[in-house]
Amino acid sequence: MKNKVNLTLLLFAFAIQLSFAQSNLQQAASISINADSVGEVNPNILGTNILYFGPQWYTLNPTFKSRMNELNNGQVRWPEGNHSGIYN
Repeated sequence: MKNKVNLTLLLFAFAIQLSFAQSNLQQAASISINADSVGEVNPNILGTNILYFGPQWYTLNPTFKSRMNELNNGQVRWPEGNHSGIYN
C-alpha cells in the first residue's frame, strides 16, 4: 500500500513538472524580442536569459538555444538599430 501511495505521488509530481514545461515552451515560442543598445538585457525577456551584443543574440535558455541553433547556428543576426522579432 505504501509503495502504491509513493508511486501515485511520484506520478502526480511528474505531471505537474510536465505542465510547467509545456507552459514554458509555449511562452518561449511567442516571446517578442527587442533591443535598443549593445549588451542590453530586455526586461520583457529577463527570465529567458537572452543577451544582445552588437548584431547578435545569445541565449543560455535551452529552449531558445535549440531554436536559435536551427535558425542560425546558435546566433540570430539583426541589422543595427532598434529590433523586434518573434520566434515561432
